[in-house]
Amino acid sequence: MQFQSAQCPNCDSLMKIDSESENVFCAACGIQLPARDAFVYFQLKNGGETDIENVANASLLLKCGVDFLDQKKHDLADACFANVLNQNPDDYQAWKLRAAAWESRVVNEFRESFYEYSRTGGLKENKDYVGKYREFCDNAVRCCPADMAGDLANEFNDHIRGHFNVAHQAYRTEKRKSAMFKVLAVLSMFSLAALAIGSCRV
Repeated sequence: MQFQSAQCPNCDSLMKIDSESENVFCAACGIQLPARDAFVYFQLKNGGETDIENVANASLLLKCGVDFLDQKKHDLADACFANVLNQNPDDYQAWKLRAAAWESRVVNEFRESFYEYSRTGGLKENKDYVGKYREFCDNAVRCCPADMAGDLANEFNDHIRGHFNVAHQAYRTEKRKSAMFKVLAVLSMFSLAALAIGSCRV
């Protein structure tokens, strides 16, 4: 009998179970679950070598994806939600969560656009992340219950405006820091020059 580390997807309790087990009871919360889910959940939560694309339990993937979002592990979260959508392309929650996993990329792409405009006077037209984000949002609206579609579309539009404003504020802050650094550098050069001239007169 060989014991293997596992974790309960319901209450996050750690356990050691026989690697040959098919089902397992969680002593902490009392639920019964497939042992494979407990093994996979432990590996996902603790950076194991689990191939996310081969995990078939959609609810497990959604839970892990949300945990990864909270930890700002956006690539892992996106992989979890993408696999859920491979299994069920009409899962509007997974589309919504996948959009959330791309939000940091959207902000960075908006910010790069501001720098491009500042440098060249022209807008950066290729916004790959923004385009994918809009696609995920549109799919979530398309797949959600009809009575939610309007509110969800407005929510996504508010998010996009919010991402734009966050990126713009970050860009302005960095530009101010850059300008201040240049001013300090010039003042330092003048100070050094004045000291050098003063020492020559002595």
